[in-house]
Amino acid sequence: MKTIGLFSIMLSVATCHQDVFCKPRKAEVASSLSNKQRLNLQQRSPGAGDIVGPVIPRGGAGKSNASALLEKRKLEPGQYSIGKALEFHKAAWLPVSLAFSYYYNNFGYRACLMTALFGGYGINWVLKSHTFFDKNFYNDEMFIGPLSSVVVNMLLLSMFFFYPYLAAKNTDPISPLAVMSSVLLFSLGTFLHYGADAQKHYTLKFKGPGLITDGFFARLRSPSYLGENLIFAAYTVVAGMKS
Repeated sequence: MKTIGLFSIMLSVATCHQDVFCKPRKAEVASSLSNKQRLNLQQRSPGAGDIVGPVIPRGGAGKSNASALLEKRKLEPGQYSIGKALEFHKAAWLPVSLAFSYYYNNFGYRACLMTALFGGYGINWVLKSHTFFDKNFYNDEMFIGPLSSVVVNMLLLSMFFFYPYLAAKNTDPISPLAVMSSVLLFSLGTFLHYGADAQKHYTLKFKGPGLITDGFFARLRSPSYLGENLIFAAYTVVAGMKS
């Protein structure tokens, strides 16, 4: 169905540890200095001969600047983030899909497969939001606003509910080839989408901001978006082409 294809096309449409400065061979020099001189030496800005490197903070000495960048921002009253709204939206994917099947009294293989894939994606998103979430959705001013703007965005994203709606209305039996291809597309898409998001999150957390050129990003610049498109391609196959 052309409508489903349009939805798939529309889809396309730093935390690291605090850097501290290691000063080689100053321990021997400092042993012969006064306490005041040692303090001045420790507080001195790094020179050309100093080695700069990341060191993981110990104990409760305080959070690193980089770690703070990956935390969810505390918002002012009346302000809401798209990230939090997406958590509620994705959590609704499984019950919404079940509701369509119940309403149209269709619990056949097609509708049940759509419910599993569609609801599974929503559950994975909620779990991701509490482990390796996208900080931009929670911290970027672009994704923060009053409740009205968040509601409008959620209504626009609700167009994806057409997938379980179409699957529930389609009473034609789903072919084994469609089952095989949809599960394959969904599995590969999930691997790319969540795997790349996890790599990006933890790379920023432990190495800091910068261009990621290994792992998922060695051959692809946007593996997460490719994964999402594969996932929605799977939904397109399951929904079927019945007019």
